[in-house]
Amino acid sequence: MGRGQSRVAGSRFLCGEDLTVADITAGIAIDFMKPSRIPLPEDFVQIRRWHAELSARPSWKA
Repeated sequence: MGRGQSRVAGSRFLCGEDLTVADITAGIAIDFMKPSRIPLPEDFVQIRRWHAELSARPSWKA
C-alpha cells in the first residue's frame, strides 16, 4: 500500500485525475479489509483521503 500512498498523494485517483478500473479494484480490496478485521494504518492519510472520495461517489454506494 506504500506505492498507492505515493500515487494518490499527487493526483485525485490512482492513475491520474480520472477514475479507472485500478481505483475500483483497489477500493474493493480496502472495503474487504473491514470484514476481514485488517486495519488500514492511520498514517496512510492519502489512501484514506482517496478511499473516502471514492466511497462517497453515488455509483460506489449502488
